[in-house]
Amino acid sequence: MSTPRNQNGARRGRKSNNEARTTIDGETSREGQVIIAGDYHSRMPDAAAKKRIENKYFELVGEKICWDPEITNKIGYLRKLWSINSQLIKRTGVAVDQSTGQIDMMQTWWADRIAEYGNKGKFVSVLQKKPLPFKDLLDQIFGEHDVEQDERYSPHMLGQHIQRIQPS
Repeated sequence: MSTPRNQNGARRGRKSNNEARTTIDGETSREGQVIIAGDYHSRMPDAAAKKRIENKYFELVGEKICWDPEITNKIGYLRKLWSINSQLIKRTGVAVDQSTGQIDMMQTWWADRIAEYGNKGKFVSVLQKKPLPFKDLLDQIFGEHDVEQDERYSPHMLGQHIQRIQPS
């Protein structure tokens, strides 16, 4: 999704200033503007962030881990599990327990889904036994972002909204 642009090429509703900064992937953006989720090619952390996550894990759990392969494998597993869970929930007639997030269907339905997914059937059988862990967090990480929603709730846009509604 792209946002409409004015004649200068800037997005509508944004004041342009001359302070430009370069993002990690080489693109420039203006200070105070929100970088839109569609501009990112990957949401995986950089090397410094990976090290910070490893240290925080050691601090919390007391166990030393490395990003590759341990965390990478876990993220890949959760991504596949989240993807299949999303596909199953979107099917017509699927009942989901709202309190737990568990898909509640008959045994024959599950057997058909396991056969349908073939070598990915192991993920379906995991979802049959227990609900998707960390669903809200996985939706934020792997889900698609609405550009308009991301801009509407950014601190920059919130400041503009407050200035408009407050009496001078």
